[in-house]
Amino acid sequence: MKVIVVGAGFCGSVLAYRLARVGLDVQVLEAGVPELDNVTAHSMGWINVFNANALDDVAGYRFRQDAVRDHARLAAELGAAWPIRKTGAVVWQDDPAQTQTFVEQHQAAGTRIERIAEADFTRLLPSVPAVPSEAAFLPDDMALEPGEAARLLCSRAEGLGAQITYGAGVQKLVVSGDRVSGVETANGHYSADAVVLACGTACGSLLRPLGLEDPVDGSPAALVRLRSNHPLNIGPIVCAPRVEVRQRPDGTLMSAASLKGRSDARIGRDTVRALEDLFPASGGLEVLETRIANRPVSRSGEPLKGPVASFRGLWLFAMHPGLILAPYARA
Repeated sequence: MKVIVVGAGFCGSVLAYRLARVGLDVQVLEAGVPELDNVTAHSMGWINVFNANALDDVAGYRFRQDAVRDHARLAAELGAAWPIRKTGAVVWQDDPAQTQTFVEQHQAAGTRIERIAEADFTRLLPSVPAVPSEAAFLPDDMALEPGEAARLLCSRAEGLGAQITYGAGVQKLVVSGDRVSGVETANGHYSADAVVLACGTACGSLLRPLGLEDPVDGSPAALVRLRSNHPLNIGPIVCAPRVEVRQRPDGTLMSAASLKGRSDARIGRDTVRALEDLFPASGGLEVLETRIANRPVSRSGEPLKGPVASFRGLWLFAMHPGLILAPYARA
C-alpha cells in the first residue's frame, strides 16, 4: 500500500516512521527544508499534562496522560539518539491557594505531582532566590528537542524504506470521483492509495477546493531563544507566574509566550525582564531570536486522526499540542 504523508513536521514524521515500521510504502512530501522553519522547529518542547483540564475534560486529560507515557515508550524504542530528557518541571502561581488547588486537581486525576518545601525548591532551582511559599514538582515531565526529533524520525523512516522529499510543497489533491488518488506538486505528480494531510494550518488550502471546510484554526504563539551572560544551570522546566522557560543542552534558554498584540521586539523585552527578575544571577540576558509559530488547533477541539468521510483515500492527522499527542494519537 502506497501512502503519501504531506508534511515532515513532528506529526508527519511520527506518522511516517510508524507507517514505514509496519511495512507500508511511504512517501513524505515537505514544502520546506530538513532544517525545519515551521511550528515544530519553534515549539517549546515541554512534554506534559500541565495544561490539560483535569476537571472539565476527563477523556482529553486521560488521552494526554497516555500520550506523555507513550513518549517514554518511543524513547526506549529509538534509543539514545532520541533527543529527550526527563527534566521534571517546577510550577507555581502568584496565589499559593491556586497552586495548592492545581496540585490537588492533578493528583486526583492520577498525575504524579507533589508540593515541595523551600529546601527542595532551592535544590531544584538554586538560581531562583525568591522562593515561593507554595510550589509543585512534576517529576515525569520531559524536554524534547522538536526539530532534531522530527529529523531523526524521518531518518529512521528512510532506513525502513520511506522516501522523504523536501522542497515539494503540495499544490492540490488529485481526485477521481470520490477518491483521492494522489497529489500535485511543483515537482510533478505523485500517486498513492492514501494521502494523509499532516501539514497543520496548510490543510485548509488543500481541502477547500474539494468543497470541504477547513477543520484547523491557527493559534499563534511566540518562542524566544536567549543566552545568559553568566552561566545558569536550570535543571527542570520552570513555569512561574510571568514566564515559562527551559534550558537546552547547549545552555541557551527557550521561553514560550502568548502574543497579546505585542511586536516581536516587545515580546523579547518582556521575556528578558521576567527572566532577569527570576534569575538575577544571569548577569543579563540577550535575545537571540523571537519566532512566531501558527499552531494548528482543530475546531472540534479533538485530535484529527482519521479518514475524511467525503473522500476515500484521504486522511487527516493534525492536533494541538502535536508535539505531545502525536506519538500516541497515531495509534
